[in-house]
Amino acid sequence: MRKAAFDEVAPDYDDRFSNQPITQHLRHHLHAKATAYLPPQARILEVGCGTGVDAAHFAAQGHFVMATDPSSEMLQVARNRRAPDHGRFEIWNADAPPPQVLARYSPYDMVFSNFGAVNCISDLGAFANRIAPLMRPNAVVFIVVINRWCLSELILNLALMNRKNLTRRWRKHTTATLEDGTKLALHLPSVNDLTSAFSPHFKLQKTAPIGVFVPPSELYQSYQKRPKLLRMAYWLDQRLGPVWPFSKLGDHSLFVFQRTDTRPAAT
Repeated sequence: MRKAAFDEVAPDYDDRFSNQPITQHLRHHLHAKATAYLPPQARILEVGCGTGVDAAHFAAQGHFVMATDPSSEMLQVARNRRAPDHGRFEIWNADAPPPQVLARYSPYDMVFSNFGAVNCISDLGAFANRIAPLMRPNAVVFIVVINRWCLSELILNLALMNRKNLTRRWRKHTTATLEDGTKLALHLPSVNDLTSAFSPHFKLQKTAPIGVFVPPSELYQSYQKRPKLLRMAYWLDQRLGPVWPFSKLGDHSLFVFQRTDTRPAAT
């Protein structure tokens, strides 16, 4: 079987990203925001579950999570994470998720995707068309996408005169290089692109910046070694992050779409 992106980096992924204090800080706030949209014992379809951190969190809160990821190695880490109090989720390979399996656990109250997994989806319109019939009326899509304009990255690369990294997000379609050298195609949609892709099934309810003054992951160690700098970044994120124009300059952006068509969900 051909290895998927993230297969080689899966064993160390939690140490390098999920377990980092900045990631945990951001994730804590995202979980709180997502929970506000969930009824008790909700059904969640997660796209790009990675090592299962989010799936385990929501399962521990009493929700059912159908977690998917294209990396078999990431899925194995997620399976190993499963514990008795985190056991209410299923993990499937998202390369070709069987329609009958997805339908078995629908209708869903939320489709959840964190930290840029949907940036790997080339046709978001087709994605929206596929998930809409699996969701209850008024259910939400809660996605965190990689933003095209990142304030901390712009400042750093301007200071270093690093033109290549400065402009790497400026194109809607780009390529990222993972730690093992794997090339990953990324798509960086605008607000209009996302809104268009998710209509007519969904209406945009909320957008919010994620990590404006808090740095992208390649700068985590530099900030985490300087507690005062990190506390200042958290403070600025809270006070100025939601204010224009900073609200457009996060490392990631949160989008919440609500299903607006009234057809019954597939069961």
